[in-house]
Amino acid sequence: NLHERLSGPATKHILERQYNIFNDKRFERLKNISSSHIYNLRASKIYQLHSMTMDLKGYNKFQISTFVRLMDIPPMAGQHPA
Repeated sequence: NLHERLSGPATKHILERQYNIFNDKRFERLKNISSSHIYNLRASKIYQLHSMTMDLKGYNKFQISTFVRLMDIPPMAGQHPA
């Protein structure tokens, strides 16, 4: 998945923001994760079995929101449902 996922530091920043800015308690333990630990998790077999990378380039907002609803992906804290 080279170049298809956010970097470890960018992912860490998002996890911190979900807790600190949006007060999402689900991220309380993840807010302190290190970038290197994120990379270690991504390298694990269980992560690779459960992860999904989607290339949404070329799709419009309606198509993406329809896909998200069909996949039953809940909105992140602080975001309105599509």
